[in-house]
Amino acid sequence: LLPAHFTESPSRRSIALSMTQKQSHAGKELTSSANALAGGIASTIATVLTYPFDLIRTRFQVHDGRRVALPQYSSTIRALQHITTHEGFRGLYSGMTPAVIGASVSWSMYLFGYSFVKRTMENEGHTGIAPIILGGIVAGVTTASFTNPIWVIKTRMQTQVLTAQDKSFHYKGIVDAASRIYREEGVRAYYRGLVPAIISSYHGAIQFLIYESFCSWASDGVGVGNGPSSTTAFFAGGISKVAALASTQPLSVLKARLQEQRSGTVGDIPRYHGALDAFTKTLKQEGVRGFYKGIGPAMWRLALHSAMFFTLLEHTKTYLRHFDSMILPPRVILEHKA
Repeated sequence: LLPAHFTESPSRRSIALSMTQKQSHAGKELTSSANALAGGIASTIATVLTYPFDLIRTRFQVHDGRRVALPQYSSTIRALQHITTHEGFRGLYSGMTPAVIGASVSWSMYLFGYSFVKRTMENEGHTGIAPIILGGIVAGVTTASFTNPIWVIKTRMQTQVLTAQDKSFHYKGIVDAASRIYREEGVRAYYRGLVPAIISSYHGAIQFLIYESFCSWASDGVGVGNGPSSTTAFFAGGISKVAALASTQPLSVLKARLQEQRSGTVGDIPRYHGALDAFTKTLKQEGVRGFYKGIGPAMWRLALHSAMFFTLLEHTKTYLRHFDSMILPPRVILEHKA
């Protein structure tokens, strides 16, 4: 009789080898740097694919009824039609460069901080939702403070409309925008909208709490080194984003309006003098509905973006587990389980 490995078919051997490889990579926890890399890659792809909805959401948010330069859209479809008709197809991608840079940097920083704080607390014996909440808030505040200048530039580039009288105010690109904002308005302009951005930093904590809870409920498990299936990640990512968005949309509107307004240029007088002033004026002039402008395209865009992001994130993390330099030493995992 021949040995078993001679009689076994090549297809069975390849399947067995594949299963062995998968098992060998399961249970391996990625380093904070690996999580940051995975977040940067996933966010870049997801942002490019869903960007037009982000552009429309921002234009909805900054329109307070007093700006004649910005057209008032009645719906997402109307907005798409208007932009493509008056600005061309390229108009749908105005400001995409800072958006991609901002998303990549933000998610890289966020996942680095989140995984580091969460793992540190778990290694110290803290369990339950505390590591998720604290990790999300710390990462959110740090990321918002560091990346706010990028979001100011993105918002400005998204809201400049191609009209003859305003053409002299248009930014030619991200470098031109950054230099002109500094020259015309000073360093403080880069940090407009920072207060609502920091306050809304709990957004990420809520999202990750719902995401991980949903994945665990779906029996895929979100434990050390074990990622959910693509289907679970897709739906969990979308649902968690919608739930988190509902609680932070008013802050998002205030942040966008503060970031969009210019000062220091001829004919441009700031409409708001801070987050509290923006809140008071929005409530007085537009009512509660003013805080939810753009929530329609925001729901579509952010739910789709988040679903795609988490699906891509889990696939990227699975790939990175093939590299030993991306994995934490076994002793760290054993100490965590103890």
